[in-house]
Amino acid sequence: MTAEELGVRVQQVLDQLDEAGQREAAEELVRTLMDFYGAGLARAAELLPAEALGDELVAGLLVLHDLHPQDLGTRIGHALAAVPGWAVQRLDVERGELTLRQTDEGGGCGCGSAQDGERVEQLLACFAPELTAVELAKQPTLLQIGTRPVAEVR
Repeated sequence: MTAEELGVRVQQVLDQLDEAGQREAAEELVRTLMDFYGAGLARAAELLPAEALGDELVAGLLVLHDLHPQDLGTRIGHALAAVPGWAVQRLDVERGELTLRQTDEGGGCGCGSAQDGERVEQLLACFAPELTAVELAKQPTLLQIGTRPVAEVR
């Protein structure tokens, strides 16, 4: 399972416990387990090689426990490096908002694909989960200008 799938599963279990009237106990258990794993991760993070910070799951866990040694901008750069053709247009750190624009690095028209946009959002969720909003700015549409029709000469 991916980190995202595991997060969804945790939420599903919490929802089931909520329906059974056990939400508070479940949340306390999750907090206690997070503290336990966080302490272990803090120790492990000190021993991690630098290349491990580029792994989606490792990065997500370190950020979740506020242990990641890289700043937000660097982690956003890691996410964007995995899907070339995107650049930061605006980052509001206080609000956790990010606007991206497509570049023409891919050699095409700069319009990209919906799958690229989804992949960027998934990577940002792992590398920079503190972002509260990600907007993928659309490139302006170019107006195609052709030649005028030739008038018939009579």
